[in-house]
Amino acid sequence: MIATGVPRGNGQVERINKTVSGLLTKLCINSSANWYKFVGRVQQFINNIPPKSTKHAPFKILTGFDMRTQDSLGLREWVDDEYRLELDRQRDEIRNEAKINISKLQEANRRGFDRGRVREQEYKIGELVAIKRTQLGTGMKLRPKFLGPYRIVEKLGKGRYKVEKVGENEGPNNTNSAAENMKKWGHSGRMTC
Repeated sequence: MIATGVPRGNGQVERINKTVSGLLTKLCINSSANWYKFVGRVQQFINNIPPKSTKHAPFKILTGFDMRTQDSLGLREWVDDEYRLELDRQRDEIRNEAKINISKLQEANRRGFDRGRVREQEYKIGELVAIKRTQLGTGMKLRPKFLGPYRIVEKLGKGRYKVEKVGENEGPNNTNSAAENMKKWGHSGRMTC
């Protein structure tokens, strides 16, 4: 029992009805009023087509023999094309559903990330900063975590800055750094936390 007006509630029957309607349309192309004359042939043809699930025709499963019929008007090719189109449609539907699910997850992840993210510090050109030591090697664990002072020489966008070393301190002469890896340099010659 299915709800009236909800064909998807009886999908297997609707699927075979689609095939039957298509076959009858092909057979009655010259006289659609005589469709009923072809119902027996269509039933015979469908009972002789092996579905993908069993790989054996329903007639052969029932009797153990192959049914003797003549394939006329290219119906087998038409049915094969219909099955391929249906499989393509199902594949596209699954892919679209997967894209939607991925987008929903990405949006939820973005919202979660943004909620816990601290807005990055903005720096002005000419401002002094300390940059985080990003390369650690042997014996570096106890060395200062930040190098500097460095002067901001260019704002690159998206929280990135070009900096140059001021003085003869340890570290590269020129480099790029992200705002999240920088701190303001204090007036007393030390970085501020």
